[in-house]
Amino acid sequence: MRLEPPHDQIWHEPLTGMQFVWVKGGCFQMGCGPWSGTCQADEKPVHEVCVDGFWMGKFEATQEQWQKVMGANPSRYNRGGEYPVEQVSVKDVEIFVDKLNAENRSDNLYRLPTEAEWEYAARSGGEQEIYAGGINIEDFVWHRGNSDDEFKPVGSKKPNGLGLHDMSGNVYEWCSDRYGQNYYSKSLKNNPVGPSTGEKRVIRGGSAASEAKSSRTTNRSSISASCLNYMIGVRLIWAPGHNRRRTLDQKK
Repeated sequence: MRLEPPHDQIWHEPLTGMQFVWVKGGCFQMGCGPWSGTCQADEKPVHEVCVDGFWMGKFEATQEQWQKVMGANPSRYNRGGEYPVEQVSVKDVEIFVDKLNAENRSDNLYRLPTEAEWEYAARSGGEQEIYAGGINIEDFVWHRGNSDDEFKPVGSKKPNGLGLHDMSGNVYEWCSDRYGQNYYSKSLKNNPVGPSTGEKRVIRGGSAASEAKSSRTTNRSSISASCLNYMIGVRLIWAPGHNRRRTLDQKK
């Protein structure tokens, strides 16, 4: 059954109240260009990528939302409420997603974003934004220099151009892609889903306990999919089911 609000409205996931914002599909130059300042080797080459439209979580998943679904709060900094859930592995997220999809009455499915979807959304639909929202880091980002190494309630900083909060900073966010240092040199143009092999997964966005440069929209980090790290949380997307099947098929 097709159950989806108009794209100019916010979708509220019924069980948790998690909010999702429509991100119109399009093409952009993915990777670190001259506008982004200092680039790491794995952020190049800049390459054209096109993604289909999807619904992106307006905020990082909170500890309260996670507990509603999973019955427990795994966070190291267990403060509940609107603080971002953290210390969750990819497997934990998959179980979380499966539970949400079991209650889902739509053709769309909840899942992790691909790395391309994440960067496109963080950059307000592919704009040249150093941080998610613009160049003024203090307006948009919780990082080590302004947070006392403490995570903050989601949405405490200004949103980016799509209305998404904390895409830079607060907690790192899992992506569905396996990590490949040189993947950008061979990435598909349309809806890339990352390498087919590799133990590490991509994490994006930096955190309140990491250096500001980690919060750049083009910055790539990676870690074992089984890792439980207090700096890593999750933000989901809600998108047509064929995208999820394509992602999972490539990872078998």
